Amino acid sequence: MTPPLPVESALERVLACCRRLPAESVALAASLGRVTHGEVHSDLDLPPFDNSAVDGYAVRAGDLAATDRLPVQTTVAAGDQPVTLLPGHAAKIMTGAPLPAGADAVVMVEQTETVDGQVRFGSGVRLGAHCRRVGEDLRRGGVVVRDGTTIGHPEMALLAAVGAAEVAVARRPRAAVVSTGDELVDITVQPRPGQLRDSSLYALPAQLAAWGVEIVEVARAADSPEALEPLFGRFEELDLVLTAGGVSMGDRDFVRPVFERLGQPEFWRVAIKPGKPLLFGRLGQALFFGLPGNPVSSMVTTDLFVRPAVDALLGRRDGARLQVRGRLSVAFRSDANRTEYVRVVAEPDADGVWQALPTGDQSSGMMTSMQGANAYAVVPIGTAEVPAGGEVLLELFARKGTLG
Repeated sequence: MTPPLPVESALERVLACCRRLPAESVALAASLGRVTHGEVHSDLDLPPFDNSAVDGYAVRAGDLAATDRLPVQTTVAAGDQPVTLLPGHAAKIMTGAPLPAGADAVVMVEQTETVDGQVRFGSGVRLGAHCRRVGEDLRRGGVVVRDGTTIGHPEMALLAAVGAAEVAVARRPRAAVVSTGDELVDITVQPRPGQLRDSSLYALPAQLAAWGVEIVEVARAADSPEALEPLFGRFEELDLVLTAGGVSMGDRDFVRPVFERLGQPEFWRVAIKPGKPLLFGRLGQALFFGLPGNPVSSMVTTDLFVRPAVDALLGRRDGARLQVRGRLSVAFRSDANRTEYVRVVAEPDADGVWQALPTGDQSSGMMTSMQGANAYAVVPIGTAEVPAGGEVLLELFARKGTLG
């Protein structure tokens, strides 16, 4: 039997099979969470005109070198046409209003008072104070959003500012999720002895949807080739097919033999814990992931292998996760023959050193080990035990460049 692949080798094989999906155009209002397909360039300078950053008075800074009082020439509000400021005068100005020609500073209204029909300024003024200059945020023709960017609310604000009513984005991957097992029942059913409610049909689609995947179908299949073959046959035109269960070496594990007959296997088994019996290949044009049946194993392998595949299909370039060195707060025994992904709560201590505490029992059937975790502590293959305070690589669930 071929030995299990190292995690890195398995992921390389997955990514080698990924091809970026084509572009489609969507309305900006519907683009949240989508991934840009190509750069977007600005059609104007941003801001498009010099304007005030505060409510106050626009002045010529040199005029206040000899006096602390100026007469008010005019008032300029947001949306008004630009005016020219006369020497020796001030213009009352609102936030966002165009800066009068000749003005080179704005004094906040809080630093002024009206005396005998003039404005008295409480202190000197710095040249350029509170002035937003044309193009200081973005130049005309500049890149607003780069190719492969996940559109969030900051990107939507910029795209709206440059008039991008339609945005080219990668088509969403279309996926089917199949849960297998004669022991599984619907979540509305009270399980009899030997039965389990089917959690995978909820967890796996939720993971995929969070990454921008369109779920075309979810199904539960019995442990038989007759149940699996017609399902697999109709999924060949999709982009992703995920199955949970039926990939190990049991007498009723039929996913692997059926897939090997209908698809193109790339590998089976990875030296990882949890999730060793992972099956991967192509089913028609779809990427096929035969996931282990244990809920934690299926969620972790989906996270570690399917998520990067989704990023590759979308061309997402901002999907990398933060990785830091940290220390395990407690001793941990590991399977030295596999890389183990320990679900942990990780946070920096007062000295800035990341501390990681496992979420409890790490067995593959303990769904509570996923709840509350914000990182994996990666225990490399060949390591049988990490002592309390031992250093580990922490893979934080937060992606690089994300807010919050």
